[in-house]
Amino acid sequence: MHRISGFMFALVLMSVLALTAVVIAADNNVGTWKLNLAKSTYSPGPAPKSQTLTIEAWGEDGVKYTAN
Repeated sequence: MHRISGFMFALVLMSVLALTAVVIAADNNVGTWKLNLAKSTYSPGPAPKSQTLTIEAWGEDGVKYTAN
C-alpha cells in the first residue's frame, strides 16, 4: 500500500477547497439572454417580436431580473 506524505495530502486538500470555492461562487445564470425566435415555439398566441432578459447579482445572495 502506498503512503501519501503529509505535504502532498495538504496540497491536494487545499486545491480541492480552492476549486470548490470557485465553483460555488460562480453563478451560471447571471448575464444577458436574448430570445431566439427561430428556436422558440408559442402555443397559443403570437410570438413576441423580441425579448431580452438581464439577470444581475444583487447584494449578498440575491438576483435582479430585468426584462425588455
